[in-house]
Amino acid sequence: MSPAHRSRAARVVEIWAEAEDDGRYGSGYAIGDDLVLTAGHLVRADDGTPRTVQVRPLGAADWTGEVTVVWCRLDGAVDAALLRVRDAPWRGSPGGAPRWGRPAVDERVPCVAIGFPASQSRPGRVRDTDEAVGRLSPNTRAKGGRLVVDVGSPPPAGTPGASWSGMSGAALLSARGRRLLGLVVEDLEGFAHRRLEAVGVERLLADPEFAALAGHPVPEPVHEDEPWPLDPRVLREPYDELPHRHSEARLLLPRHGVVPFSGRAGELASLRDWCRSAESFSVALVTGEGGAGKSRLAAELCVRMREEDGWDAYVADQDLVDDEAWARMDPVWPLLLVFDYAERMIPALTRLADRPANSRRSGPPVRLLLVARQAGGWWRAIDAETGGLFTEVTDLRLTLTPADFGPADRAEQAEAAVSAFAGRLGVEPRPAPDVSGEEYDSPLLVHVAALLSVHGERIDGHAPGGLRTRLLDRLLDRERRRWGHAQTRWSGGGRVLLGLGEVPAQQAVALASLTAPDRNEARELLRAVPDLADATSERRGQVADWLVQAFPSAEDDREGVPAIASLRPDALTERLLATTQDLADLVTRLVDQEACTLSHLTRTLHALHLAADRATSVRRVLGTLLASRLPELLTAAATAPWSAFSWLLNDCLAEYGEPPSDADPARAETARAIADAARAGLDAVHPDLLLGRLAVTHARLAVRHCRAAAGTGPPPHELADALVRLGIAVTNLGRHDEAVDALREATGVLRSPAGSAPDRATLAYARYSLGVALGNAGRFAEAAEESGAAAGLYRELGAADPKRYRPHLASSLKNHAVDLTDAGRHEEALAVAGKAVTSFAELAGIDRARYRRPHRRRAARGGAGRRRKGRHELRRARRHRSRTL
Repeated sequence: MSPAHRSRAARVVEIWAEAEDDGRYGSGYAIGDDLVLTAGHLVRADDGTPRTVQVRPLGAADWTGEVTVVWCRLDGAVDAALLRVRDAPWRGSPGGAPRWGRPAVDERVPCVAIGFPASQSRPGRVRDTDEAVGRLSPNTRAKGGRLVVDVGSPPPAGTPGASWSGMSGAALLSARGRRLLGLVVEDLEGFAHRRLEAVGVERLLADPEFAALAGHPVPEPVHEDEPWPLDPRVLREPYDELPHRHSEARLLLPRHGVVPFSGRAGELASLRDWCRSAESFSVALVTGEGGAGKSRLAAELCVRMREEDGWDAYVADQDLVDDEAWARMDPVWPLLLVFDYAERMIPALTRLADRPANSRRSGPPVRLLLVARQAGGWWRAIDAETGGLFTEVTDLRLTLTPADFGPADRAEQAEAAVSAFAGRLGVEPRPAPDVSGEEYDSPLLVHVAALLSVHGERIDGHAPGGLRTRLLDRLLDRERRRWGHAQTRWSGGGRVLLGLGEVPAQQAVALASLTAPDRNEARELLRAVPDLADATSERRGQVADWLVQAFPSAEDDREGVPAIASLRPDALTERLLATTQDLADLVTRLVDQEACTLSHLTRTLHALHLAADRATSVRRVLGTLLASRLPELLTAAATAPWSAFSWLLNDCLAEYGEPPSDADPARAETARAIADAARAGLDAVHPDLLLGRLAVTHARLAVRHCRAAAGTGPPPHELADALVRLGIAVTNLGRHDEAVDALREATGVLRSPAGSAPDRATLAYARYSLGVALGNAGRFAEAAEESGAAAGLYRELGAADPKRYRPHLASSLKNHAVDLTDAGRHEEALAVAGKAVTSFAELAGIDRARYRRPHRRRAARGGAGRRRKGRHELRRARRHRSRTL
């Protein structure tokens, strides 16, 4: 049974109720381990005599006879019964308790009922299922207090038993979220079987005895535009089929599962126990070096939980992440979600953490398995972003180490890999390679050795040092020959030989591996390859076609345009980048391309960051990119401040921008260059656009640059500007005391009567910001002092340049009035509020659309002369004052 069908029909049961010669067919729905909800008129005869009831779960061959009616109500308002089924076959099934729902007022909620109507009768007292699909008609038969469904798919006219007879007792579910809305009780006459009547769950739960038996569930509101429980656009299967054409290296990818899974029994058992635990929402974290088997372990867990426990289990697609899809996710079945490369998926994870369903104790369990090389800055950032939620709900942490991958495991993996690869490549298996050497410390290296062995190539695993590099370079050589051969084959059929040299060919492959573009994107991005910078569009199109042929993507074409896959696995990407000539120039030119989108930048930054773990040359390239293009990267981040790119850029800046703890001159120089670039970035990006932890990291680097250059570099107002940026950034994260410290220092740098005009403007802004931070910290008397000083400074500046500073004066007066009120100085606050009203009224006369808000119009007309109106305006001002900047 498919997950989609399973989530609808898993609790559906057949009902047979018999009294003497009178028997009735009906439907029911399991609402607990031994409770079935059905219609009351099924279990009582017309004279009120109880019937003998049997139930049969969907898909079962036999009826269950030990059934007791534990509650029944049959009157004008309610027609329902609860059956207790001894030894219910569904007891302990993964679905757990159903979700209960109530339709929103006046909304035509899509719904579905699954039961056993007469139209599906078969010989031998057998009926099959049918679905009644329709929408609630919210204002039909409103006096009766029941739900009416307009059915869009009635039984075919003219067929035997062409009615909904037998659907009585079927659960009425919301079509998308599968919430239990009620139960079907009647096929209304006169509507050609296009209207069904149902008793809503609110009526049922109003009965104290029923509510107690059902466990006192709380119905959730269900709307007409109810989201789907899972959005397939952001999910993929644990394992994917290999594309028809693929490189040999693709056989190594865990998502294809070419080599049978083995080992890791202890880790798999721990993960399965975690899934089966009692928590409704829980997180597990699996870390380990690249190639250690993290992704494969996660995929195998998905398969086991599906096949043996009946869960839904998917891998989140890192390239198709729609943050809103995660916020809307509301599963109706136990769910395991794997987030591989979790550091790239922080936006999705934070949206998941915001789901109201996470705080609900009813409903199916949800498990998030996060997979990453290490729990570094990204983990601390997401934990802080969610208020410590991820630390609180993380119940399992596993680290895969070489010590867990012993000689016996290596030998077993080598044998299995040789057999699997030979079968896929259509060649005779060769003897497995000797992988007893300690340097074969991961499944990936064993599999690479096995793949080379299939072709008769051997690497001496006992030779001192460098086994990993030698294995990967040998595999990369095979890839170079393959993509070089693809140039020749591509030129057949009368086309011109592509004729790329070795260097530009590898640069083109590196570019494609960094960005994973589609064919059209690649044609434009290839301008970054020096040999193709001035090439015609036709020439670059030929190279893009070659890349499509050499590296076909397993994904479907993007809107009909074929996509290009990155050279994988990650370890091979690392060696590709490390051996690409002039990689730093290539990457810089790539970032400068107009066709380079935020998605391309995200993939590029992530690929470089992963490769830099081991490849020193790639680390230098990434440092150079940050130092030379930081303003451009910050500008890109500002267009999507909560995107994966912003988080990745923050991680890279935090790692590369800090001076190294060891005596590494090259890394120290990179850190200095990045700090210098951070100062330049202050002018490139407005502070209102750069948000979150990236804004804090950037401002810290700029402050460090200004401190290092004190006395020889920028004037004091630049340090103050950087400190103000830092204060604003940490204020927006709620770290108010830290903001006060930074802003106090900024005002100390600038508070000089002899300051230049830029210094006075920066001082005004600094004191304005300090007032906000102090107010947020609850230090109202100090806040009033600073906001008053800011208003005075803006008044002076406005006298010289009213057009520029009049809006700042109005805002500072408004904040000053609020601070005075919070400090208990109400008479002074009233007077300042009147000045603020006047200032905003003057601005409204200049720019009506921007400043003439309704509450300000009313206050301006009435003035602030009378205490009542002044207090009214002050309350308005307090509500509109932005405590974040």
